[in-house]
Amino acid sequence: MTTLSTDDRATLHDVYARYAHAFDGADAEAWAALFAAGGRFAPPGVDEVVGTEALRHFVAARAADAPGMRHVMSNVLVEATDSGARGRAYFFCLRLGGDRQFRLRNFGRYEDEFVREEGTWKIASRVVISELAPELVDAPFAFGGGEA
Repeated sequence: MTTLSTDDRATLHDVYARYAHAFDGADAEAWAALFAAGGRFAPPGVDEVVGTEALRHFVAARAADAPGMRHVMSNVLVEATDSGARGRAYFFCLRLGGDRQFRLRNFGRYEDEFVREEGTWKIASRVVISELAPELVDAPFAFGGGEA
């Protein structure tokens, strides 16, 4: 049975954190570098993004379209596979909109496949599964004013 070392597990967990910081910081170069050369990113509602240049362009455009995002990931689970590793995590994405309204950008989970590329763990495939109704994506939070 294939297993992951403690170092492998720590490195894979680090990939999740680096992903969030690079995306939220609009660091397209660092974000794309987390993916394998032919890496695949499949967000809901848009075409799949494949390859380093397309990944760079995607995150740069997304950061410009929806600034102020903050990803929070939890319950990260990684396990060995015959070809690398598989990962799963829950995510919650918030943002402060240009109108200064606090918004729920999205929440759901990531389904990931990882490979080693030149000795470094990389995302081969990330499928984003949204659990938020499309009409609520990026909706402002309503704090107060509601009936109990």
